[in-house]
Amino acid sequence: MSFLNNLFKSNRSRQSIDKEIQNALTLLQEGNFLEALEQLEEKRGDPGLTQYETKELLLGLAECYFKRLLNLRGRDVANHALPICKRMDDSFGIGICSYYLNNYSGAIPALSKAIKTPNIQKHVWKHGKSLITLGHCYYSTGKKKQALDFYQQAIQACSKAKDQVGEAETHLWLGLLSAEALLHAGIREAGTRNKAFEASKDIYAPSNFALLCLTARGKKPLEERAVEAYNHLKTTVEFDEGTEDYLTLGFAYRTLAWLDLLHGDLTQGEKHILRAAENFDKLENTFYAGVCYFALGLAKKDTPIFLLDAVDLFGKAAKSYESVETPSPLNIGNAYLQQAHCILNLSQVSKAASTRQHPLFSIPDMSAPLVKQAQQAYEKSIMWFEKDIGRGLSSLGPAELNLGKCLMLQGKVASARDHFKKAEKYYLLVGRMDMAGRASELARQAWGK
Repeated sequence: MSFLNNLFKSNRSRQSIDKEIQNALTLLQEGNFLEALEQLEEKRGDPGLTQYETKELLLGLAECYFKRLLNLRGRDVANHALPICKRMDDSFGIGICSYYLNNYSGAIPALSKAIKTPNIQKHVWKHGKSLITLGHCYYSTGKKKQALDFYQQAIQACSKAKDQVGEAETHLWLGLLSAEALLHAGIREAGTRNKAFEASKDIYAPSNFALLCLTARGKKPLEERAVEAYNHLKTTVEFDEGTEDYLTLGFAYRTLAWLDLLHGDLTQGEKHILRAAENFDKLENTFYAGVCYFALGLAKKDTPIFLLDAVDLFGKAAKSYESVETPSPLNIGNAYLQQAHCILNLSQVSKAASTRQHPLFSIPDMSAPLVKQAQQAYEKSIMWFEKDIGRGLSSLGPAELNLGKCLMLQGKVASARDHFKKAEKYYLLVGRMDMAGRASELARQAWGK
């Protein structure tokens, strides 16, 4: 059998490809990543494959893995594919593998060479893929103008190749670039020197979008950027619906939601962010699903009628974060902290509602069990923050302070006093002298009870 396999390999054209691999690659190009992954995995290790077929199979597998957020597996495959691509002097393969391995200085020259070769220009799908990846490389190295140029070229190449998945991915990144420009323009216009805003480069940071809510409305340049971002992202969704490109769809819906919330459209924002979570759930990526639930909770927590929704959303976020393979104590702690804040606020709303007189019915006071639930959520948040004391330190002060308040409401004065003193200590450690003074005052008041 080995002799026959070798004979078959020697007679096969260097550029010919096994029909099953070709079918899987076609599925991949159509956006059916899960089906493509299954078929490519079945062919992996087949001793009858030529070097060219092995290379194409590995490149396809790496693409599937990254689209399924299985990045460690994707990098492992790229490590196997890279030496084969180098032996074959395949600039496209070298560039793609280097990008997957975060070697942008190796990817850029290889892909720049690839897009000039007649073979790649004839292979229109690979030409578009090369341009998209060059855009990603420049974006990842902070060269946004070059990234924009390659993404715009990629739109044309993908359209020519009838590659809707490639077009969708490119529109996503053009939308993200517009949204990022919107963010930075808003920060500049606000003239803020707030370190939290300056330090955060994440366009999804809730604090940044809260800032933009105050600065963007009625400001024509910012509105135009928002519309540009929105249009790109809507195109992404239109192209990618019906495919298995859940990663691109998830990010598109998530950013659409931020733009909805930016313009005060909570209904549409909720719809889009839940669609984002749905797509991330299909990838079995609980981290990004958790980010979506957490964000929607933030959008709802300051409106009394949505407090119960916010409690549920922060609970979902905490559970999603906890089920990540390597969970982040800070993310989990913050989810429980926000949930606790909402439950405590809900207890106050319940108490206030129960005191109002109504001729037809009375509203029961549910504040006591809600305070108990808030206490438990604060205790969970503290437990998680203490697991990463370096990053959780600034959150421990608020958690301990509010836990003390919950205990005071339940008449547990001695325990409350201990937590107020802990809050004072944590606030002092992070330089929050005002809040340290507040915690100290609450501890003194507890002594007098």
